[in-house]
Amino acid sequence: MPKITSRHFKEVVSGSSFTPKFLTEIQLSIEDRCGSTDVWRYYSNTSYRYPAPEYVMYVAGTVGRLFKTDGSTVSFVGESTTGGGSTSSLVVFNDNLFIGNTSGLAEGDTGNLFKYSLSDGIQDIIDFGFGSDVNSMKVFGSNLYLHIGTQESSFVYESSDGSLFTFSTDIGSISTLNSIAELDQNLYVLGYSSPTLRKFDGSSWSVVSGFPSTTIGYAIYKFRDRIYISCDSTIYDFNGSDFSVSTTLSSGNVRSFCQFRNKLYAGTSIGEVYEFDESSW
Repeated sequence: MPKITSRHFKEVVSGSSFTPKFLTEIQLSIEDRCGSTDVWRYYSNTSYRYPAPEYVMYVAGTVGRLFKTDGSTVSFVGESTTGGGSTSSLVVFNDNLFIGNTSGLAEGDTGNLFKYSLSDGIQDIIDFGFGSDVNSMKVFGSNLYLHIGTQESSFVYESSDGSLFTFSTDIGSISTLNSIAELDQNLYVLGYSSPTLRKFDGSSWSVVSGFPSTTIGYAIYKFRDRIYISCDSTIYDFNGSDFSVSTTLSSGNVRSFCQFRNKLYAGTSIGEVYEFDESSW
């Protein structure tokens, strides 16, 4: 049995059969079907329940492979890729499951956005070109927002229908996975290098002042009434006005967060999981 990290802690249904142990068994089953040990290694939060209210979880693997499970069995759905990239994010919008993929390394590989429905299967929506990654997605208000990263910068695109996307803002930094969160009716997007935090209030974007980190920004996540931000080995919390240090790890850095049964979990680059109950890690 491999180590359980936070990539297995995606909360699908509170109190459901999707326990950490079961999700680890899903990992083993998918690895056996894919012939790959990298299914969960880099891409976290790539599981999503669809369609509501059915308790079916969709799990993304390497090279765009999509699986689903009802809590007892795992089945292969299909592939969403035009190259060697992997799925980095999933989200439900307008009754479809949207699938964001990274670009592969070979010439001609592109970062694409796909969508999946029970009636139409997997469809290719938009090609963002070689070297572009659909790193994070978030439904905010009535629109879908994508954080698209290139080797030099990153950008946010938005869509009201899931088909036509328009440019929303330049983040001014390359992007990272798990880089979008919502707090108090504001959308926050984290940049990776010389990390910046930008806020969208529904009408305009602005840079959040006072951001304390000058190192690498890895992940951002809303838990209760705050957002938690991983920058190198430090986790900051932000209440919408002020930043404070939540904890600093002795080794490694947090690559992803998720909530499970009223606690916040943080998965690190060295395979450890930290648990937070709002008072201590």
